[in-house]
Amino acid sequence: MSNSNPGKECDFTVPADRPLYISVHNEEKWKRTVKVIIDRKETQQIEVAPGGIQGSVLRPAQGAKSGDTRSVQVQMYDSQMGQMQLSWIPTQTMGHGKYVNIGAEKNYPSGGSTPPESGFNDATLTVYWSTVAPSGAAS
Repeated sequence: MSNSNPGKECDFTVPADRPLYISVHNEEKWKRTVKVIIDRKETQQIEVAPGGIQGSVLRPAQGAKSGDTRSVQVQMYDSQMGQMQLSWIPTQTMGHGKYVNIGAEKNYPSGGSTPPESGFNDATLTVYWSTVAPSGAAS
């Protein structure tokens, strides 16, 4: 995974009238928690067991119309080391959808006995949404 601005949060914008599909894969032996914040409100926490995979669907914003957007922020936490460092590939288009791939790495304190890691593969997360308006959607 590569991004010139790795950090502790990944921010992007999505259509408000589409559901978000989230998939998390935890590669390590500690529990991970993903926080999804939409329009500055914590919407959901997704807990992933060691070596586990977890999925979730977030419904569209109530009353959203075509063209409305909402801001999304993703954070990931390690049960042993706290908030993780994230790196991501900017939003990509695939077929009739868009997605963001995010990699997470433990955030070791500088100067510690453990060298920093840079693979961003302790856990991975994908957020997907359709680019096609749902049938019967308000416009």
